[in-house]
Amino acid sequence: MKAISLSILFACASVANAETVKVPMSPGLWEVKSTMVSDDPKVAQAMAQAQKAMENLPPEQKKMMQDMMKKQGVSMDMQGGAVNVTMCLTQAMIDSNQALGQQNAGCEPKLEKLSESSFRFSYSCANSGSGEGTYTFDGKNAYTFDMKINTGGAKPQKMSMSGSGKLLDSDCGDVKPFAMPK
Repeated sequence: MKAISLSILFACASVANAETVKVPMSPGLWEVKSTMVSDDPKVAQAMAQAQKAMENLPPEQKKMMQDMMKKQGVSMDMQGGAVNVTMCLTQAMIDSNQALGQQNAGCEPKLEKLSESSFRFSYSCANSGSGEGTYTFDGKNAYTFDMKINTGGAKPQKMSMSGSGKLLDSDCGDVKPFAMPK
């Protein structure tokens, strides 16, 4: 589970850098659904087991986890092989490309506009891997993405992740803006 969550956060946190490239997004409460697949059968099995364990947590433990994540500006749910994240994005986050992630120390992210609705991104981090993929926007309120991730470390892994995001509401309600890891 920890590897899945860290991979998702790392991938999101390593994308944006270009001051001149702006993505067409509306601020507000967003839901992002994603699935991740590993090329390594052992890792895929461990990911499936972690997800099943999360789904079967007792209600009080599940609530405790959800409350901890909510303090970080994220609501996460794992069901049916997918990870569903709800987060608040401000206009400032969108304008600075934090909506797609922010630059991490030791990483070289790139964001390139392919068309009015399509963007390619890549990143390379000194000790923690690399990745590349595309975002395709459907107006300012929805997008899809596909990416390939090469993890770093002692035992590098190849993973792929795909998913979609959609604006749920222009008002985030009691959800605080998502704070990307530094």
